[in-house]
Amino acid sequence: MIHTSLRVALILLTCAALSLGAYASSEPVTLEVWFQQSEEGLFPHGETESRLQLFHEAFPNVRVEMEFSVGLDEYLTRVAGGIVPDVYSPGDNIPEFAAKGYLEPLDSFLSRSDLSPEDFWSQQLIRNTFRGELFGLPLRAVPHMGLAYNTDHLQQSGLEPAITIADLDLQASRLLQRRSDGTITRLGFVPWEASAFHNAFLIWSLAHGGSMWDADSDRLTVDNPNNVSAVEWIVSHTSNQTLSEYQQLRRAAGNHLGLFGGGSLSYLLLTPPQVSRILEEYPETNIGVTYPPYKVGSAKPQATTFIAGPSIGIPKNAAHPDEAWAFIQFMISNAGRHPDDLGVLRDIDRFRENFADNPIDFFFAEVMFHSPPIGRPPIPNTNTWYQEVNASLVPLLERERSPQDMIGQIQQRLEAELAELL
Repeated sequence: MIHTSLRVALILLTCAALSLGAYASSEPVTLEVWFQQSEEGLFPHGETESRLQLFHEAFPNVRVEMEFSVGLDEYLTRVAGGIVPDVYSPGDNIPEFAAKGYLEPLDSFLSRSDLSPEDFWSQQLIRNTFRGELFGLPLRAVPHMGLAYNTDHLQQSGLEPAITIADLDLQASRLLQRRSDGTITRLGFVPWEASAFHNAFLIWSLAHGGSMWDADSDRLTVDNPNNVSAVEWIVSHTSNQTLSEYQQLRRAAGNHLGLFGGGSLSYLLLTPPQVSRILEEYPETNIGVTYPPYKVGSAKPQATTFIAGPSIGIPKNAAHPDEAWAFIQFMISNAGRHPDDLGVLRDIDRFRENFADNPIDFFFAEVMFHSPPIGRPPIPNTNTWYQEVNASLVPLLERERSPQDMIGQIQQRLEAELAELL
């Protein structure tokens, strides 16, 4: 018996093959496919070859040559030398690539396929759109981020998972543990930890009612007052003593995942792969996951989570755009996708089959289905946003810069760069 989700994937693949035959050559074609990401990062379950085999069965005349870890500088160098791939995944930098004219719009391809915008998570289409045109489609969907908590820590302290920022502040104090000499052995919560500070900045800005980009006016909103409030709150969780001891605890644990998995931290923002990694490395740790809390104010924020993940597009002057589109259709389908991979299509049957029995997986599946259309901000100069935000963390924590100064400088830097880009 074929599961519904696999049947849907095979139907999509068959339709892609049939539609390709209507306007593409049956002659042998070699597709050059480049990815900014590593193979392990894109296909963490080692399914590269098995998925390619399925594609070759549907398109026997199309040979695919994949290359991974092709960064932006390498991409531009090759393109300047006249070497253009048929497909490229620039990570989550589709708006920047579109603004610079590196990609073909995909709207016409999508309109003549059996796919529609309703088949995707709206958050992922928003961050692949630039000035009303679609330039990429998602390869993977990674909910960012659940607030994971050590269930034993909370139960021992008589606590329930925090719902509001005020709850979290109170619990951070109650969960803090020290030795008799005052040395900290366990922290309740560290708001700037989220793999990279730009993730924490975005999530806690959403939690405070902030935003980074107004898609209706193509305008930066990094200097939104609620973003400043979020950073002020993050900094409020530091002092010279706790910051120093936190750094010592983190070094001893190896990284933030070890800090949480080893029991020295009670709350931590995590993605699904990170939760899985902690459970593998620290099987004795009991983990729960909830939505990041929000600040009580005039209105509850639409969401405190968003969906991230790499996307894929067709470069300008690609030699085989029709075959490239067929490959993209295949890559976004669930054909050959590992059962633990959330996928990028709104396939409710697949979610029920794969995730209903695991409360942590089910939580992240719920994030996918119920989060409003908020994703990573589609800022055309996303890399600069990442760099500026991440570079501001240490000066902020060491009180060398104020939150207001940080926000203002990032806004000015991005605006100046956008003026040249657009």
